[in-house]
Amino acid sequence: MSRRGRQLKVGLLATDIDLPVESFWSRVEKGASCWLWSGPFDWDGYGLLSSPRSAGGRTSWRAHRLSWRIAYGSDPGKMYVCHRCDTPACVNPEHLFLGDAKANFHDCLNKGRYSPKGSGNAAAKLTVQDVRDIRANHALCRVSQEELAIRFGVVQPLVSKIVRRKIWTHI
Repeated sequence: MSRRGRQLKVGLLATDIDLPVESFWSRVEKGASCWLWSGPFDWDGYGLLSSPRSAGGRTSWRAHRLSWRIAYGSDPGKMYVCHRCDTPACVNPEHLFLGDAKANFHDCLNKGRYSPKGSGNAAAKLTVQDVRDIRANHALCRVSQEELAIRFGVVQPLVSKIVRRKIWTHI
């Protein structure tokens, strides 16, 4: 029974919305361990499912969060639905656990997936001093972004993000 006393359909939750359960399961490929999402994905590599709302528009869910709701009967709310298996496409409820931002970060650290910012990142092409030089030269109008990109061996959009403080924000 829902909070309002309505009888719920099997597999749905006590909410004011009907979850697209059948559509969800039609996009899951159950393997021996991970159950992989075969539908569309978001930019982070997590499964994504959307369906029309009765009032118009669309409602979207990340597939692993929807899997949690279907399996455990509760909305995780602001909690993170984390993966024990580290496979964003996995929707196996046994591979999922709830945690807050701190728990998610520690899980990332413990599994060796944390990528430090700036020159601490092994893939960084610039040093802290390079970033300071780019910003200083640009601020004094000495050199164009294109020239700075050539000088430091990067592309102009990267220089633009540096001078606008969209990246390397810790400097």
